[in-house]
Amino acid sequence: MSEWIVDGSGITAPTSEALLDAVRHGAVRRAPRHRLAVRLLEMVIHENRRWFGEAAVRVDVLVVHGGTTTAEYAPTTFSFPRVSDGDRLPIGDGGLLLFHGRPKWFLSMFVAVSRDKPQASPLAELVQDVVTSEPATTLQTQALALATGVPDPQMLAMAWQSALLVGDSMLNALRRETGASIGVYRDSWLRGKDGWGVGRHPASGLLTAKDLAFAFEIVEEPE
Repeated sequence: MSEWIVDGSGITAPTSEALLDAVRHGAVRRAPRHRLAVRLLEMVIHENRRWFGEAAVRVDVLVVHGGTTTAEYAPTTFSFPRVSDGDRLPIGDGGLLLFHGRPKWFLSMFVAVSRDKPQASPLAELVQDVVTSEPATTLQTQALALATGVPDPQMLAMAWQSALLVGDSMLNALRRETGASIGVYRDSWLRGKDGWGVGRHPASGLLTAKDLAFAFEIVEEPE
């Protein structure tokens, strides 16, 4: 059974029509790629996974978007000291920026919240374990084939699935570095079928994943 708490609608495997639409969009070389920003708006820690009192909490996010190199991965880590059960993390009115760029074929996001440990490495330093994993190297090969050859919906479907497995590699890397898991979440969007997922998630209220609740938004920046 998957360890991911999936509350998003995008994880269902895309249909052949959606994939064909995606490769058609991606095949138009001269068409501008949309610039997107993903922001964490709010997060509440229901249970900090400590028997008594406060605990340090870390939020790790990895965004994968079908680029041909691992340099296009977007790992981020945010640390919050002295978090009690029921606390709302001090994110601020502007939110926390999780990703800013131009996705190519899809946008997949993986969120892991856990107890922090002293001297634990941020995800940006752990990402080497992720990018050298078999799913990541497979994804690079598939993305390169999509970028240089005739766009193929079947190849895109395999790349999309590989991106989900990259998220599993992220969890494995974090498990060796962090404390008890508070909650994990993943979702994925295509350009045509999902419009890159632009909007607030959820439309109102908060998503619940294990011992946390949160909201994020995907914003398309004007050219």
